[in-house]
Amino acid sequence: MNNFKYVVFAFSFLAFAPAQASLIAFTDQTSWSTASGSISGTENFNAFSTDSSFETTAVAANNMLITGSPSPYNAGITNKIDAAAYAYNGYYNIDGTSYLLADLVETQTLRIDFQNTVSAWGASFAGISDETIYRHTTISVFDSNDILLGILDTSSLTNSDRSFYGFNFDSNELASYMIFQNIAPGRYNDVFGIDNISYVTSASVPEPSSIALLLAGLFGLTAFRNKKV
Repeated sequence: MNNFKYVVFAFSFLAFAPAQASLIAFTDQTSWSTASGSISGTENFNAFSTDSSFETTAVAANNMLITGSPSPYNAGITNKIDAAAYAYNGYYNIDGTSYLLADLVETQTLRIDFQNTVSAWGASFAGISDETIYRHTTISVFDSNDILLGILDTSSLTNSDRSFYGFNFDSNELASYMIFQNIAPGRYNDVFGIDNISYVTSASVPEPSSIALLLAGLFGLTAFRNKKV
């Protein structure tokens, strides 16, 4: 009877204990797609036929609100949805179409808020964190309570590198917004492109098998106690 009480107590605790989320980072799009489940939506910025700056005014895209600030070096040129004719002759353009052109230095940030929270997000990047000692942009992911869920680290050997970065979670956590920031000290600004975004707006990653592990432990405890008696 006492053993049964232990089991009931353990399940009561588990039922009310919050799941501890852990952000899982991806640098391979195929692996991210396989792990994240059915895609809820995409944004390739092709609907933008003219430049749309988010230096002082937020720009709305599919399930996203994008905000930034003027670059101290390239104000009016960067921190915008870049449509033809492209800035820098399209150097940071990923597939020859409109894309997000960011430019960050020290305290500057790029923020993306999700209209509907996401359990997974991924995108193609051009030239992010090139020569990481001088330019080092991180992507911090937060929930709706402003709790940091995890950080994506980025790097590129040169500003011509193309890469993929994405995330999901190992529990049913949901991201409300992301903040991009160049944390490298000094005056070097990080200019980079973002395009071909995909996201999942419902948690599709199953909870860890905590119940199975707990039951195994309780079974062992019960067997041990019975053996002692």
